[in-house]
Amino acid sequence: MKCSLTIICFLFVICIGSCNARNGEPAADAEFTDTSIVSTNITTDSFPAGKLIPNIICRTDAGQSYALYIPAKNDRVALPVIYFFDPHGDGAGALNRYIDLAERYGFILVASNNSKNGNDWPTADQIWRSMYNDIKNRLNPNNTRIY
Repeated sequence: MKCSLTIICFLFVICIGSCNARNGEPAADAEFTDTSIVSTNITTDSFPAGKLIPNIICRTDAGQSYALYIPAKNDRVALPVIYFFDPHGDGAGALNRYIDLAERYGFILVASNNSKNGNDWPTADQIWRSMYNDIKNRLNPNNTRIY
C-alpha cells in the first residue's frame, strides 16, 4: 500500500510538471502519422525505436491509448520506463520534451492520451493500470525500474 501511494504521488508530480498552456495544440515539431496499433497477439510487439508513436491503443481496453518513445540505442535489453500523465490528454506533446533525455539515458517514455485535469481517482487508476499492463505485456521493460 505504501509503495502504491508513493507511485501515485510521483505520478502526480510528473503530471503537474508536464502541464503547459498549449490548450491541446500539438507541438510544432511533432510528427503525426497514423500509427494507431490494435493487436490481440500475446507475443511481445516490435515498435520502431527512435521514433515517437503518438497513438497506441491498449490491447485490453480499447478506450485507453498512449504515446510511446523507445530510444534508438536500446541494444534489445530491458529498459526502464517513465510514465507521464499529461493534464491535457496529449501524450505526444508530453513526450516531445524528454526525447533527448530518453536517448541519452536509455529510458522508454510512455504518456497517456486519456489523462486530463479533473479525472477522479478511479479513472486515473484505470488509465494507469491499462498503460502499465499493456507496456509490461508488449515491451518486456525492466520491471525493477518503473517511474
